[in-house]
Amino acid sequence: MGLRFRKSIKLGGGFRLNLSKSGVGYSWGTKGFRISKSAKGRTRKTFSVPGTGISYSTSSGKSKRRKSTTAKQNYSQSNTDFTEQIPVDPKVQRIKKIAITAIIAGLVLMMIGHHESDPLHITLTSLGYIGLIGGIILMVIKNRFGDNE
Repeated sequence: MGLRFRKSIKLGGGFRLNLSKSGVGYSWGTKGFRISKSAKGRTRKTFSVPGTGISYSTSSGKSKRRKSTTAKQNYSQSNTDFTEQIPVDPKVQRIKKIAITAIIAGLVLMMIGHHESDPLHITLTSLGYIGLIGGIILMVIKNRFGDNE
């Protein structure tokens, strides 16, 4: 059993931002049609008949490969030297930490500032949106370019 994290934020106009442990995804649509892009790069299109429970869904993008049990056994029995693994780029890790911090700080500032209409609360809400959007942009950049290095 593992730890799970998922938060969905409605941004209006049928657009929804989905935050999870694996990254940032988004979806757009209305009743009857929705397009979703997951944090892992998969795209899902869902068509439904509202109120009936009938829907059709298609997925595309990066697919998950399954390894056979023999491949797992061979891998675990092999003599692997773990010191020769490719190191994770510290710049990519730093970008990910900054992005997550910006997203969390943005959400906190938005929650603090959205109730009142005085200049301080408007500023806090604005900074929250800037932090949230900046963090999302950093996560997208990290996911697109950081994994290829």
